[in-house]
Amino acid sequence: MPFGVSEGEFEGFGTALAALIHGFVVVDGESPALARVYATRLSTPDDERAPNSSSSSSSSSSSSSSSRPPASGLDADDEASDTAREMGTKTDASGPSSKVPKVLEAELAPWHWSKVAPPGGEQVDRVITGYLEPPLAGRGMVRVTVFDPTTERVIATAEEDCDEDDCGTAIADVLAKVLPAQNQASPDNPLADLRGLPWEALAEVLRAEKLLLPEANLPENEAENSRRLSAALLYLGRAVSEAPEAPFPARRLAAVVSSVLAQARQGRPDSATVAAARRAIVRATQDAPKRPEPAEVAVVAALSEGDLVGAEARALTGLALFPQNPRFPRFLVEIRRERGDHAGAREALDAAAREPHFATDLGLAFEAARLALAEGDFATARRLAAEIATAAPGDVAGPLLLADVIDGYAAARPPGTAEGGEETARTNAGAARPEVPESLQSALAEDLEAYAEAAIASGIPVLLRRAIVLLLTRGVAGAARGALLETLASRYILEVPKDPEGYLVVAKAGREAGDRSAVDEAVVALQKLAPGTPLEAEALVEQFGVHAEEAAATLDRIAETASNPELAPGDLEALQLQALHLAQEFSAWPAYHLAGLLAARIGLVAGSDAVGTAHWRDRALAAFDAGLALAPGALPLLGAQSRFTLQQLELEQESHAARPPAGAELVPRSARAGEDALITKARAAIETLTRLFAEDAGVATLRARLALATGDLEAVATHVAAARAIEPDVTLGKALEAHLRSAPSRQAATSEGAPETASTPETAPTLFARIKGWFS
Repeated sequence: MPFGVSEGEFEGFGTALAALIHGFVVVDGESPALARVYATRLSTPDDERAPNSSSSSSSSSSSSSSSRPPASGLDADDEASDTAREMGTKTDASGPSSKVPKVLEAELAPWHWSKVAPPGGEQVDRVITGYLEPPLAGRGMVRVTVFDPTTERVIATAEEDCDEDDCGTAIADVLAKVLPAQNQASPDNPLADLRGLPWEALAEVLRAEKLLLPEANLPENEAENSRRLSAALLYLGRAVSEAPEAPFPARRLAAVVSSVLAQARQGRPDSATVAAARRAIVRATQDAPKRPEPAEVAVVAALSEGDLVGAEARALTGLALFPQNPRFPRFLVEIRRERGDHAGAREALDAAAREPHFATDLGLAFEAARLALAEGDFATARRLAAEIATAAPGDVAGPLLLADVIDGYAAARPPGTAEGGEETARTNAGAARPEVPESLQSALAEDLEAYAEAAIASGIPVLLRRAIVLLLTRGVAGAARGALLETLASRYILEVPKDPEGYLVVAKAGREAGDRSAVDEAVVALQKLAPGTPLEAEALVEQFGVHAEEAAATLDRIAETASNPELAPGDLEALQLQALHLAQEFSAWPAYHLAGLLAARIGLVAGSDAVGTAHWRDRALAAFDAGLALAPGALPLLGAQSRFTLQQLELEQESHAARPPAGAELVPRSARAGEDALITKARAAIETLTRLFAEDAGVATLRARLALATGDLEAVATHVAAARAIEPDVTLGKALEAHLRSAPSRQAATSEGAPETASTPETAPTLFARIKGWFS
């Protein structure tokens, strides 16, 4: 519970102190939940008034007091305040004043729990409450009470004086007395970190902790969250400055900055907050030169910016200041390996190996394995991965290292290839991923099975996901792999039941294993969890394959035959008819997709035969529509329909432009109606693609082409700029390139002398032919 605390400038400290216990104390192996009570007054049984420990927030005002209250609870009952608690509103004497919730900070008496506990809530075994009196007049006090809310029995209570020079020790001592299950001997015990912390530093920590708590009953607001986070970093920086040798402020700041840097890799929070975090940790290295935590995270901050030179300099400085800290030699090995300096990385590793206190460090063993992997020494990497897994069976490091070894097999350099370096890295990055050499196939099979078993045994989602990816990309397709995939996916779904990607893997695995019921169950689950998405569409492909194996094989043969560019129109028509029959018989969207592509191709072959072209165009659009009715999220269908309709629009508009004037109406109404129908279809498909992949160069190009077809030239420039910002060399298409070249004011938007794209139909929507989920 938020502790009682003097009001005024210390408002929020009671919540912050409860947040510290919530975040850093373990009771019977679990972290206590944080309870928050909003604006209410409570009374003792039979209206017997208990001594007041803190004014209720229902009161209109309350002055700050330095007198020490007795151990007690809240007083007074107020029906209006109870409503306010339920609604989460601030109240004063005149009633509700704001929709912003105000957390009540007060020491809670045992008999009050039943009045504040949510009805029907889960069982609570113990309640931790207390009171904090800041040492304003030189002396303060902290009291903590633990009680059983069911019996109202006080289990333990303790009270300690605190002074300005050392308020942290009083908190640590009181918590140690009432929570004896704490492991006081652990050097990383947060309670021990609080000892010796003066009040000024502790006050800054509490201000930060209050800001780091998410606001209850308020909608998520990124701007407000970033503001609060930046302010918390500022307060923690002040705490480090106030107590440069104290462990808690330095460790807490390092943890918060590390969290910000980790979130930045996912696009959160904003760049200004990330920059503030980097500045805070660099400043902390200057304010607290004897604390290793800021120095460690400063290296991570430099790495997050891609500054390998700066990161190496900070790692060397940290190693000189803290020679027995294993993180700095680990950083050196990692940084030099990333730079391609394998000799320098080996030198740092050998230097660390000569130090006795690093002999059993698993982190250095991990970096040694990564270096061996980079050098192509798979035997050493496998051995170290096994040793790490044995030494730390519950740690993810060993299995993840084994996964890196598996990935490394396919990137193995042929004998005689020069080592690392930036030029080599650049060359390899652009090359296609090679197959696993024959000599490593046996090791690959063994390691895949070992890693999958480790992932299943651990039940850790990140390991299970990686195992699924590796089996799909590196394993040999067949019933054995399908069965193992089923086991992995089932365990993953057990751990993360609402993640639809797991069900898609079940569908893929079920098809390989020939388990029709597993595929059907996965499809049903996806139709509930992710209807109308690419995931559901891909699962329907697996369902078609497992229930109609011969039909799926026939469809593959049709596609392979149709890939011959020399086929005569009659042969194409026969193939299109076969694909359409399969689509109608099995309600299979992949067959409709192929039938539509073939119809589009036949229409283009028809050339000057306007009637034939229109007939096959209509058949292509009908096939795409039928497929999308079955699977609205099928990316190949969406891509094919949008590209084909845009192409037809462009062809129509070219023919209108070439037609000589003949009366007032240059374009017949029937032609306009046809164009409107094409625009409607194209817009629907492109809007779906935009919703799925807003940040995609191909989608932005499609939007530009649609804007051009509808005459929205301003939008054309916007979408072209967006496409090129994502992918500078994106192919725009013949019509867009011609439009950009024809307008002098848009010369800067296109490269000089850029070759025209071919005028052949875009019937192979490769951009959308694969799912972009985590499993691909």
